[in-house]
Amino acid sequence: MTKGSRRGRRAPPPGVGAGRKGPPALPAQVLAQVSALNRRGNVLQAGGRPQEAVQAFGEALALAPGIAALWGNLGSAWLLCRQPPKAVEAYRRALALAEHDDGIRVRLALALIAQAQLGRSTGTVEPLKQASALLGAMRTPIAPELRELALLARVRILIELDADRARAQSVCEELLQVAPDWVPALLAAADIAEAMSRPDEACTLLLQAVQAQPDDADLLARFIYSSQRDPATSSQARAQATRRHGQLLRAKVGAPAAVAPVSPARERRLTFGFVSGDYRRHPIASLVIGLFRALPRERVRVVAYSNHPANDDRTAEVRASVDEWRSIDKLDTAQACRQIRADEVDVLFDLSGLTGYHRLDVFARRAAPLQVSWLGFHTGTMLGTIDAHLADEQTSRGLQARFRERLVDLPWAMNQAAEAFPEVTPVLAQAPCERNGYLTFGSLNNPSKFSDAVFDQWAAILHRLPGARLAHRFGIFRDQSLVAAFRARFAARGIAEDRIACLPATPDFADALTWLAQTVDVGLDPFPYGSHTTGLQSLAVGVPVLSLYGEEIVGRICAVFHQRLGLTEFVVRNLDEYVERAVAIARSPERLAQLRREARARTLASPLTDEKAFAEIFERVVRGLWRERVSGEGRRREYQSR
Repeated sequence: MTKGSRRGRRAPPPGVGAGRKGPPALPAQVLAQVSALNRRGNVLQAGGRPQEAVQAFGEALALAPGIAALWGNLGSAWLLCRQPPKAVEAYRRALALAEHDDGIRVRLALALIAQAQLGRSTGTVEPLKQASALLGAMRTPIAPELRELALLARVRILIELDADRARAQSVCEELLQVAPDWVPALLAAADIAEAMSRPDEACTLLLQAVQAQPDDADLLARFIYSSQRDPATSSQARAQATRRHGQLLRAKVGAPAAVAPVSPARERRLTFGFVSGDYRRHPIASLVIGLFRALPRERVRVVAYSNHPANDDRTAEVRASVDEWRSIDKLDTAQACRQIRADEVDVLFDLSGLTGYHRLDVFARRAAPLQVSWLGFHTGTMLGTIDAHLADEQTSRGLQARFRERLVDLPWAMNQAAEAFPEVTPVLAQAPCERNGYLTFGSLNNPSKFSDAVFDQWAAILHRLPGARLAHRFGIFRDQSLVAAFRARFAARGIAEDRIACLPATPDFADALTWLAQTVDVGLDPFPYGSHTTGLQSLAVGVPVLSLYGEEIVGRICAVFHQRLGLTEFVVRNLDEYVERAVAIARSPERLAQLRREARARTLASPLTDEKAFAEIFERVVRGLWRERVSGEGRRREYQSR
């Protein structure tokens, strides 16, 4: 990507001043009230208080509903509240009042793109088609002050449609020439770089965005999360960024609430609250449904707190598996904390960490007596208000110094109910290599986890095994420009492109895993960020994964699955061993066929898929933490109202 060095350049934020036309005749006193409310809304929005800005713009519109600029400003505030459908509605009202205003038109296009991103799990493309039509209706040449927004919209449409990332990259380079330090442009460029398996480039772009807006905690969180995939980013640099994120978050929400005494009845029924923005078609949802169902209701009450505005079929499954469901995506920090305290939650679990739609603000304010992180993020938060992080001790060994949270052993670490997996026993009677005459490596991993170091190792394996092939399946391989770029990375390393298969994902989970069992002999785990959910799923259908036991938890999870299951020959400790072990496995096809069958049988007999067994482990570990928490405290819980 082309990057410039200019600083301080900004495109106008969406909605502010959009469609500014002469207002309808209003009494001077009313007009003064409207102007004051509009100014207040703009100040609140600029100060990072968009929900209050929505209220101010709404009050102004109640007095003057015929002013297009007010509707545009309301749309901008709704976008900052992560409510794209409401933003779309506001921008449509603005455009109806100022139908020739291209500023409103392009901002409506961007809101529609955000709406499509929100509903990505359902595969809807209609908002993207509408956005494209709006851009096509803009007058040409595009007004200079709108060029950046129009280019950004074009890039985002190409990305969201998985249509042509090569074209998206070209448009993004044009955008960065115009606005080299504009954060939305840098984020789009980083998204493209990640999809094209260039995590180092993505992190460089994200750091540039952070430098442009150093006090933006969300930007910092995005960098921290992405940096886990970049071999060039050190754990020390990531820890420093995480500490800074914690400082920003604490400064925003204020000091944590006082920790109140809790009931001395240590063995009473406890309320577990689980906070996540991923109760939808997302790996987190698939990893909690079984646990939620299996936790014994006579001892545990389960409350789910959802922080995502969109729902899908998986949301309904999660909702049916819990005792209480709370949507908190529209609640501010104080409101969310009040709800959690009203629910009398004893143990509050963060399932998001620094990923999108997290609610670490709630944890920073100490919403519950015992706060625990688990599952969604494995690098730590540095908040100081999360008491423990649950991880299999084999994944967290030697890493306590990198965490502010106490690392607590949760054997097996995660679970996906056995009933979710297709019946593949007949497929496993014979390994694909025995049927095909050549061995196939592969995976279902997100290509954003790959890097030059990964391509180097995989190419080295294919060089050592001239007949072997690599098959990869993931959603974004609908984009043929991405497929071509992926194969070109191997071609540059001397591997013929016809040995590399890149297939788009199927929306049917069972079909995807059946394909994996039928096609792939052995998986190859990326590094430094390895397989988690996909590693578990691969094992459940009899596809062991060659895994490097890395330096951090994210690079150890799949390896520890294999260690727990007694499949240690698929675990290596260094990159030289990675290549040699792959070659040795490939040269023993009969042994591999046997291990595939054993991998499935062992996985289905383990807490990785036995939800009741995992729930017993989970409750035992958490109740142990609770006993420690209440030890010596005799008064009943009483929260201060904050």
